[in-house]
Amino acid sequence: MVVLASSPVRDADGVLIGHVQGGVLLNRNLPFIDHINEIVYPEGSLPFGSQGTATLFLDDVRISTNVRLFGGDERAIGTRVSQTVRDAVLGRGETWLDRAFVVSDWYVSAYQPLVDGAGRRVGMLYVGFLERPFSWLKYAALASIGLVFGAVMAGAAVLSLRWARSIFRPLGQMAERGDFNRGIESCALLR
Repeated sequence: MVVLASSPVRDADGVLIGHVQGGVLLNRNLPFIDHINEIVYPEGSLPFGSQGTATLFLDDVRISTNVRLFGGDERAIGTRVSQTVRDAVLGRGETWLDRAFVVSDWYVSAYQPLVDGAGRRVGMLYVGFLERPFSWLKYAALASIGLVFGAVMAGAAVLSLRWARSIFRPLGQMAERGDFNRGIESCALLR
């Protein structure tokens, strides 16, 4: 894959005498993809140890990436995107904004189709970050909410039991002294 730039060259009278063209090969252009990654994910932009990644695809094959193979140092060049993402992005021309399984882990992902000069979809640009740290944070937040809810429920139960005792203790004392039956008889006579 090559990015080309072209500019017309004109003489002093403005007559076109040629074109100057220049290009950059993107296949295995690791400084280029690393620079894209640094633009999208500057240092410290992702919390909780998440990692940002970027990839250029020619059709559905990684030609330049900072995605690593199974946590090692080797980049995942030559690996392919999932069929689901391929169908959406290259097949239908959609932008993919969802989670995706990338090489060996789940990532929060964005895939954008790349088109040539004739408007044909020829590849994709991908950026994403590890989903796991955010999943851990979500589960920790849910656990914290559960603990707070449990503590509130336990506190409410203790308060309810104390309140119930304060109501039933005098009734029990009246029953022990025999005042309870006299009180009920008095209530019946008043009716």
